[in-house]
Amino acid sequence: MNTNTWLRQSGASATPRRVKLCQIITQTHFGGAQKYICDIVNNLDENFDITIAYGEGFKKELEEHITNTGVKLIKLKYLKRNINIFYDKLALLELFFFFRKNKFDVIPLHSSKAGFIASMAGKLANIKKIIYTAHGWVFKEDLSKAKKTFYLFLEKFSARFKTKIICVSKQDYDLAISYKICKQEKLELIYNGLDKINYLDKETARKILFEKFQIADTGQKLIGTIANFYKNKGLRYLIKSANILNQKFDNLIFFIIGDGLERQNLESLIKQYKLQNFFLTGYIKEEANTLLKGFDIFTLSSIKEGLPYTLLEALNASNLKKRQILNLIKLVKNYLKDRQKMKFFKNGIMI
Repeated sequence: MNTNTWLRQSGASATPRRVKLCQIITQTHFGGAQKYICDIVNNLDENFDITIAYGEGFKKELEEHITNTGVKLIKLKYLKRNINIFYDKLALLELFFFFRKNKFDVIPLHSSKAGFIASMAGKLANIKKIIYTAHGWVFKEDLSKAKKTFYLFLEKFSARFKTKIICVSKQDYDLAISYKICKQEKLELIYNGLDKINYLDKETARKILFEKFQIADTGQKLIGTIANFYKNKGLRYLIKSANILNQKFDNLIFFIIGDGLERQNLESLIKQYKLQNFFLTGYIKEEANTLLKGFDIFTLSSIKEGLPYTLLEALNASNLKKRQILNLIKLVKNYLKDRQKMKFFKNGIMI
């Protein structure tokens, strides 16, 4: 079952009216959770009256990925990404009155912050179906023990307000059970999926990346990834790894396709290690995933993920056969259990 089918069943009603659905997201800066929302709303039919309510960011960041012309986008004034008791109380009130006024049938929630505040507001506003998608548990990030305990408490506390909790990976599903976030019957395991991607061929993709920085393509091995520049993406570890690899090989070049809050820190680290072959692309006009065939090696350095789209897209771009993908998934699971192990593959995937 995919998420759209599950939502259709969840929103089923004996009356012929359209199902009123409101997706809640903390910010619009495009990443996995935002892609997830856009994929869902683009594939829902006219039986749904769809709203996306967002906190920080700009409407256009979502609009350029939405093809369903019936989707309404609403800016929430007080929903912020970082914890702030003053704004969080105002966000709770704002969402309560917003939900009560619009009388939504279903509110799917995304991100820990939205999941906590909007689930309470939804319960107070008597929303019948409150669906939370865990795009990777926040208490698995690189945080202090006190913060991890605090976030785990919030997940457990707010779980009582949620009708269902969707996990996008088996690992997150198992973690929810082992940490006793909620009863197992409240959990649903629904994996992320991909639409068709029009990948650029290897030569074209390399040309775009090399020309952006006016670099001569002399056949270097291109190592890269796609990521928002957040701490939990572990990009500092990729930069440190590049420094080690440069001491052993002289024909490497590194690209991170993306941008974000950590850019200045990453640039400082690149300068510290004097990495003249490491580049941060910033915004590019092409869809980032269409450039994946240009990589000789794709790397994923994240500290915490749910089921990352970039890994799925890289697997898809690598032209692996089904059996090879299944074997690689087993290796990914082993990697998650023991991060000291490192595997390299001829097909261009590095874990």
